[in-house]
Amino acid sequence: MNSLFRKWLTVYLALLLVTIVGLSATIGFFLERDVYRESRKTLEAQALAVEDLFLQWSQGSLTIVEFTKGLKTMEKTTDVRTSLMGKRLNFMKGDLLSIGEQPAVGRWVKQVMEGSRISRTAPFQDNAGENMMILGFPLQRGGETVAAAFVYRPVSSMTSLVNRINRILLLVSLGMAVPAALVLFYVSRRFVGPIIAMRGAAARIAEGEFTKRVQPAGKDELGDLARSFNEMAEKLERVEAGRRRFLSEISHELRTPLTTVRASLQGLEDGILTPAEEKEFTGIALKETRRMSQLIDDLLQLSSFEESRVELNRKPVCLARLVEETAAQMRKTYQERGIELVVERNGAGQGTAISADEDRLRQVLLNLFDNAAKHNPAGTRVAVGLEEGPESCRITVRDNGPGIPPEAVGRLFERLYKADASRHTPGAGLGLTIARHIVELHGGRIGVESELGRGTAFTVLLPVTPVTPVTPVK
Repeated sequence: MNSLFRKWLTVYLALLLVTIVGLSATIGFFLERDVYRESRKTLEAQALAVEDLFLQWSQGSLTIVEFTKGLKTMEKTTDVRTSLMGKRLNFMKGDLLSIGEQPAVGRWVKQVMEGSRISRTAPFQDNAGENMMILGFPLQRGGETVAAAFVYRPVSSMTSLVNRINRILLLVSLGMAVPAALVLFYVSRRFVGPIIAMRGAAARIAEGEFTKRVQPAGKDELGDLARSFNEMAEKLERVEAGRRRFLSEISHELRTPLTTVRASLQGLEDGILTPAEEKEFTGIALKETRRMSQLIDDLLQLSSFEESRVELNRKPVCLARLVEETAAQMRKTYQERGIELVVERNGAGQGTAISADEDRLRQVLLNLFDNAAKHNPAGTRVAVGLEEGPESCRITVRDNGPGIPPEAVGRLFERLYKADASRHTPGAGLGLTIARHIVELHGGRIGVESELGRGTAFTVLLPVTPVTPVTPVK
């Protein structure tokens, strides 16, 4: 992750450098352009002053001496120099001839004498090759060009100003770059820090330490990511705890019947059993084998529900008839155990039909009836109630048995959980879990209420959907 931090910081610094260099270059470019424009304006102003002096001389207001003196005065007050070249009017002619090469100067003079204005940049040979900005223009009197006038100034006077400003820009940029780099370092560390923490936490979780969490760094996207990571870790911790508990409980559920089967087969193999005992032990082994087979079937069925691979075979189902048929199916078992089983209905004769999978609902009712028979002693009473309404139907299986401890009520629908800690009660503890999945797949709810010494009530609430009416139960 340090590599990511370096990459992030490098990108930020590169962007900062490009921004500063680009900004400095842009400012320098426009500044240099403006300086040259101002220099050109200075030359234009000097040219106007020369033309004004020439006009005064040509009108007789100034003598040639005064005209020449005026040109010299202008040179003393500015860095602009002046040269005149004509048949009868010359001034500082030698300076102009030292600019550039003779053929070039000759062409400039010819163009100006023909009435053109020129603008050039050329080296000044008498001053170590320094470049000069030159402006040439004609001096005319009576429509005739009397002389070619040139005003020029050294480029160094302009470039020195530009260079000074560029140096100032460079220093300012460096001064800004240092604190900006520190800020970028902090920002990069802050962005990458939570990712580093999550990487470490993910590595610990991959090693099986599901209690590892990360500290959210704020309310931004990284903070949301950290909170989502913690939620994922909590879910993984619960899944892992459930997996370990499941393995422990399923091994316990399989160990008991396997031990019984092994003991029975060992007795048969040793030949120490009487024919009656052999028959008894064979029956025990067969019973435990069926129990293991049922456990495996329940596990496969539960897995199908949890992986959403179960599809309901919906059709119109009369709940009243289904409850009566299931009660009749279980009545013999209740009679053998000495438990009273009664069915109570309100709105008798309505025969409310719902769209449901009849076999799956029968499985739910059989599980509830079977649990009530197993967990209640002789002499108790189990009442099955059915309430049919326009929007939902409620099935209640209520007993007046010993009840369930409060700490166990909330866990009854967990797989392989038994409220009877001694585990003497038959069954693997998967029936209620499967029943919950079936009811929820129908869009309903299943719940339980219990009080020690007063009994337990399981309630199934199913939505009513419009279906073809069915014959009511008589």
